[in-house]
Amino acid sequence: MSPLGVRVSVALVIFGMIGLLAWLAYVVASRLRRPEAGSADFVVVLGSTLTSDGQVPPMLAARLDKAHETAAALRDGAETRPVLLVSGGKTRRDAVAEAGPMAGYLVAAGEKAEELLLEDQSLTTKDNLRLAGRLMAEARPDGYRCVIVTSDYHCPRVAILARCGRLPATVVGATAPARQWPRAAVRDVAALIVTFWKSFAALVAVVALVAVVI
Repeated sequence: MSPLGVRVSVALVIFGMIGLLAWLAYVVASRLRRPEAGSADFVVVLGSTLTSDGQVPPMLAARLDKAHETAAALRDGAETRPVLLVSGGKTRRDAVAEAGPMAGYLVAAGEKAEELLLEDQSLTTKDNLRLAGRLMAEARPDGYRCVIVTSDYHCPRVAILARCGRLPATVVGATAPARQWPRAAVRDVAALIVTFWKSFAALVAVVALVAVVI
């Protein structure tokens, strides 16, 4: 490889490492994020694949437990109670729409069924945010604030999509089961790159150009 090629390759490797570290830092920060009481009107839980018999698996249970905990913290001393909104439709891998079992899990954890909002049409993360945003806007046409709860590895992509969709959201991460984390994280990083491939391609081009010029 020519010296120029080596320079460009090294620059791209460094760029990739910085990007990966930034992604990992956001993942860790999402686990530690603690919204203050009264700082949100809604707690949105993003769905994930159910078990073959339509039950809540450990990955999704972690999200729901985190949402229940977050809602309790937001209610502590606040005048209004944030509404829990579960978001998840029936994908080709699900026996039923995800929102139903998610709501049932929260009711079993002590939430009131009549206080839950269900969004059961979404099939992707973009759908989750778009349709949940529509429900929140309908419920609070004068404006709202929300906390979005999902798995920690999923938080960077969700945060970017929420910003693109102009959702006034804080993203909180639930620790994913250790056995599933590596595979799920790799898949989500790949999805992040595919979703925003134009931006990534532009950044790669800039880094390569800088390496050539310097």
